[in-house]
Amino acid sequence: MIDTKSKSRPSSVPCMAFAVLIAASLTVGSLVVSTSAVAAATSDNTVYALGAATFAGSLSPAPKPRFVGIAGLADGTGYWLVTGSGRVYARGSAPKLGSVDPKVLNAPVKGIVATPTSNGYWVFTKKGRIFPFGDATRHGSPTSSPDAGVITAMAASPSGAGYWMVNIAGKVFGYGDASLYGSLYGAALTGFVIAIVPSLSGGGYLLATTSGTVHGFGDASFHGSLAPGEAASPIVAMARTATGDGYWLAAEGGRIFNKGGAPNLGDPYPLLPTRQLVAFTAMSVGGTGGWAVVQPRPDSYVLLGRGSSGSMVESMQRRLRSLGYWVAVDGQFGPLTEQALFAFQKYERLARTGTYTMRDRARLGDARRPVPRSTTGDLIELDVARQIIFVVRGGRTLWVFATSTGTEEPYVFEGGTYIAHTPLGHFSIYREIDGIRVSHLGKLWRPKYFSGGVAFHGSGSIPPYPASHGCSRLSFDAMDFIWENNLMARGSPVWSY
Repeated sequence: MIDTKSKSRPSSVPCMAFAVLIAASLTVGSLVVSTSAVAAATSDNTVYALGAATFAGSLSPAPKPRFVGIAGLADGTGYWLVTGSGRVYARGSAPKLGSVDPKVLNAPVKGIVATPTSNGYWVFTKKGRIFPFGDATRHGSPTSSPDAGVITAMAASPSGAGYWMVNIAGKVFGYGDASLYGSLYGAALTGFVIAIVPSLSGGGYLLATTSGTVHGFGDASFHGSLAPGEAASPIVAMARTATGDGYWLAAEGGRIFNKGGAPNLGDPYPLLPTRQLVAFTAMSVGGTGGWAVVQPRPDSYVLLGRGSSGSMVESMQRRLRSLGYWVAVDGQFGPLTEQALFAFQKYERLARTGTYTMRDRARLGDARRPVPRSTTGDLIELDVARQIIFVVRGGRTLWVFATSTGTEEPYVFEGGTYIAHTPLGHFSIYREIDGIRVSHLGKLWRPKYFSGGVAFHGSGSIPPYPASHGCSRLSFDAMDFIWENNLMARGSPVWSY
């Protein structure tokens, strides 16, 4: 064994514990919020009534699952909102016609489409299942088709005696009197297909993709697509004017773009990064207007990650630090912020992603300072189960660090089989080296030993799961902070559990 000391950090520090010999037996960039010259006229921050469309409210508090679609009355005096579980809410002059029983759903509800008479609607799922209400009639569905895929949009024929559906790959399905005029299935697409909009006569339709590209079929009039990157966020919906001389493309970020004879209606832009536009529909008679639906992003939506910067990062860091998670407050999401977020996710038993999701944001807002097992005294607690370290002072958590301990799996070294084991129990810091220690299993940065050859030490690899040969790994910077603040002095009690 070679045992040397150096004050220069190693370029790579895999964990190297003295193991116990026993018998062998997984792009987020910066988020930028811009401003818009035109704002929506009337809203409750969920439904935005634009142009001549009537605002009739939504629901407070917001339902769970969230709203996923809206269908408006032709004259703009009311609308229906549908949730992902199929619950339909009627607002304004829209009659109450019923909801889908969640027990019969084979997939989440994707949207809702009004009949031309405004006396009914179809609710449809991502797998293409159809649920008619009022004067809406079922004419078939693609549920049994091997090419069905994920259904993203539906549109009624002008007579209401049929409808089209389209999937994410651009394949179009027609039922009743809705004739097929072509599709994008098999074509090289810039984005996924998310909308189908029939022409005024029903003799054609337009398909739109998430990139804002529009494709016309039959007698549908083409009035242009968006330039690459123009929307800055994915297009999620499309609607045409009552006269058929233009259309609107609605982006997730809140922008609504007008093409052809479609006037500028305003839009909900800019939206907070935590919210998104999920649906848009337009009046078909009696004026020019429409409605946009804005909802909180899903719990799994990633707000921040490596490379993000700005005020949201700084706010997150400040909140983590106030709770005792060791992190610098600099507005830059780098490796140390990732480690602090790992520690938070581990303690709160959230998914250990190292990214800041909507779920993490909600939990962080309500979180309290982590509580150690000890109620008195000064010590170090190593929570092996949750892969975190508590620095405890007077029975209260001073700091929390992310760590990676032994895998508890066998490994072979020089012909012997060992277990990568982190010991449990009560110990104390009995030895320390202020520099690099080179052992038979690799290099340790400024190790502090608490049981045989098992130590707390700096490393260049601290995944959110057990990965060492038995040692407790921390980041280089965390280990330096511990030394500089004498947080693990020789003789300090250590409780590993």
